Amino acid sequence: MHPAIQFFQFPQEIAHKQYEALRAFYLEGKSAAEVAQQERLYYFSFLLSHQRFQSTVKATKSFSTIFPHHDSGSQASRVES
Repeated sequence: MHPAIQFFQFPQEIAHKQYEALRAFYLEGKSAAEVAQQERLYYFSFLLSHQRFQSTVKATKSFSTIFPHHDSGSQASRVES
């Protein structure tokens, strides 16, 4: 199996799991219990993550502060052609 497939199918980082859980909750309409089980998170951990997500978006009126991102000029964010 290609390492990238494993990376996306079996996220190890908590931020990645939280992202996938929130994505499934909002885009796929899955329940909190379903996404917690799917991403191997505790149910109440997902609820807390969801609450923090909503609070942050409400307070900042932005989604850009939710997950860290790289400076557009950094080496890590450039795509090689």
